[in-house]
This record gives sequence, C-alpha cells and structure tokens, in this order.
Amino acid sequence: MSRITKEIAHQVALKLTSKKFEECLKLIEELAVETFKLYSNTVPKEIVELSKKFPDYFNFSEHLNVTGNGFSYDQIKISEKSVVKSCNKYFTPSPQDAKVLMAIKNKIDDARKSYKDLVFEIENLVYHLRTYAKVTEQFPEAVPFLPNKAITNALAINIDDIRKKL
Repeated sequence: MSRITKEIAHQVALKLTSKKFEECLKLIEELAVETFKLYSNTVPKEIVELSKKFPDYFNFSEHLNVTGNGFSYDQIKISEKSVVKSCNKYFTPSPQDAKVLMAIKNKIDDARKSYKDLVFEIENLVYHLRTYAKVTEQFPEAVPFLPNKAITNALAINIDDIRKKL
C-alpha cells in the first residue's frame, strides 16, 4: 500500500484547484485592462503619437504605481506597454475610477484568499488520508490527479531542492 507524501498532496491540491487559479488570473487581467484604459485617457494624444514615431525618446512601462484614493503605491501590471512621464510611473485615479479599480482589486484579494485556503484544505485532507486506498474511498475526486502507484522503499522526502544546490 503506497503512502501519500506532502509533495503528492500539494500537487493534487494544485491540480484540483486549477479552475480557481484561472479565475484569479482572469480578475488580474481585468484589472490590467481597466487600469490601462483609465491611464491611457490621461496621456495626451499628441504624446502617444510622438511616442509611436520616436520610441527611442520615450520611456515605456508595463507597470504603474497607483497612488491615492484608497491605493498606497500599489504596483499594477497594465495590459499593454504605455508611455510614462520620465521615470515617474505614478498614476492617481479620480475617486470614481479608484472605486472601480478598488472593487476589482478587492475581488482579486478575495479570490486569492479563497484559492489559498482551498489548496491548504485539500492538501491537508489528502495528506491525512495517507494512503491511495483511503483517498480512493473517501475523496474520489482526487484519484485522477494521483501519480501511479509505485510500491517502493525509497526515501519519501523530496530532496530535489537539495540536489539542485549541490
């Protein structure tokens, strides 16, 4: 009878929660698109046109530091590279825009927390069931994500990290 290691339990938990992880990524992309849209409205059209003609003379960034109106220098990835003022990558949204961005940011925080909690719970459940037979009996949703049973007397500790350092 094969034992479930902490590493196997963690891998099973990650695979079972992949849909939740995708939801988090979609929310992050939504925040990136919305931030880019709002920031683009603040850059004069002439500057954007010049930056397209002479890109070597302008600074571009994929991140903005959003400040004020509920944000505290939060670095947010934007959906496209955008021209920024010299080295200053700060963006202060209007109070109405900040509400929209903050609502998305709060959704992201909630989704991340629920994802991490779910991974932790599944990992502990699978690890404490200890054997493939108990997992099959009590938590059949995890069975497709378990590695093939291999009865072995080898070390059950993951030492790949230590080997990489050598």
